[in-house]
Amino acid sequence: MHVRFRTSVDRLRAVWWVSAVVLIAMGVFFLSVPVRRGIGAQASSGGIKGSNYGLGRQFRLGIKASPAIVQADLGRFLWFVDTKVGQVAISNPGNAEASVSIHIQGLAQDDEGRLRFIPATREIASALSVSKRSFSLAPGASRNVNLTLDSGYARRRDSAGLCAALKVRCLPSSSYACASSCVTSPGIMVPVLVRLPGNSENCIAVEDVCMRADDGDGTNRVRIKIRNEGGAYVVANGVLRLERKGSSSRDGGVLGFQVAPGLVLPGCSRWLEAQIPRNRLRVGDYEASFEIEANGKTGLKSSFMMNVDQSGRVAICVP
Repeated sequence: MHVRFRTSVDRLRAVWWVSAVVLIAMGVFFLSVPVRRGIGAQASSGGIKGSNYGLGRQFRLGIKASPAIVQADLGRFLWFVDTKVGQVAISNPGNAEASVSIHIQGLAQDDEGRLRFIPATREIASALSVSKRSFSLAPGASRNVNLTLDSGYARRRDSAGLCAALKVRCLPSSSYACASSCVTSPGIMVPVLVRLPGNSENCIAVEDVCMRADDGDGTNRVRIKIRNEGGAYVVANGVLRLERKGSSSRDGGVLGFQVAPGLVLPGCSRWLEAQIPRNRLRVGDYEASFEIEANGKTGLKSSFMMNVDQSGRVAICVP
């Protein structure tokens, strides 16, 4: 009897130990699942923030140029002609290495002064040289690019200048080409405006004068359309003078308003504008005249008549 009882106890102990081992194994298995999930979530979150895991990291490519526009008036000494147009600093503000390329483009302009970039003619593409047309830029790095005009073009007597643009583009370098996420920049345009030596004449003409529609602020805007009939770019500005008929010096005399400066490309026309604040004009007829300068030299003068009615509406009569 005693032997059987002891055998039963041994069997119970064995079953208990086996059950304990099984329960411990099951507990370890179930507890390990959320731990692994937690580690995975931490790694993904760190990748988004830019950790070394790289999971979900977004690479950004950008490009900047300084100056935003290149203007050069080339000089001459005896038979030596200056051909150095200028220098442009290209920088990469992104967080990935960029492969930069530069191409020559043509330049045009609409009547509101907005620049348009067009394919360059063979003459323009061969006249303007870039020291480096393709290179790599590390994040935060910059590189200077020198612009030079062909010496033969600079000595030409049948041309007064050159208008072109640099089309600067950037793409991911080979080390980032397979990145899962890379935001690229559409590129930038840098206008390049050159006046050749000996070009001192400015050929500009007036095409039209009108009033701009009221924008709701009560400001009267006199618009003067200028055409550049020369071969080089000009920066035009001037002054508009108004004198009310029958007025005396006690009435304020002649009123002067600045004509805002504007770039006018060769062969193009654009509007310049003078703003007259609200309540500066009284009812009556005015003799108006303006002088327009191009590159600091008086280019043209013209006059017209203006009328202000009881409602404050301004009308222009061009002779």
